[in-house]
Amino acid sequence: MILIEKPLAHPSSTDIEASSRLHQKSDTRVLVGYNQRLKPNTQHFVHLAQNLGPRRATWLKLQHAGELDGILKAHFWMKSERDSYLAFTDQGGGSAGAQPRLNLFLYFAEVLDQGRVTEVAADIEWVSHEDGRYDRDSALSSHS
Repeated sequence: MILIEKPLAHPSSTDIEASSRLHQKSDTRVLVGYNQRLKPNTQHFVHLAQNLGPRRATWLKLQHAGELDGILKAHFWMKSERDSYLAFTDQGGGSAGAQPRLNLFLYFAEVLDQGRVTEVAADIEWVSHEDGRYDRDSALSSHS
């Protein structure tokens, strides 16, 4: 299994077809994703937060507001969320699934010894279509 930080290829049919041909020649499972935990700024924050001494964090709070319009603007080649996994929550899409903030919050809670999440509140706008459903807008709040 190989995990590749996205993007796998430029969103041109030539690049996608080349990636697809390589994948078909191999038995290796290829996953493409985005892992905020590995970014240098994340690691720098963790280092600073772990070395605050007596001023160390005593709790964490996440407030996330996500919507797909901004994601679509950043991915100019897509006409709508239905052009990708974004319209399918079961494939990791939707506004919450496309944003790694909750995963990053759980990572911070773990590495900064903040314990388990003790409080979660959510307000989600669900959109259903003939092939599935997804959250078009979501607001999440968590506390550890």
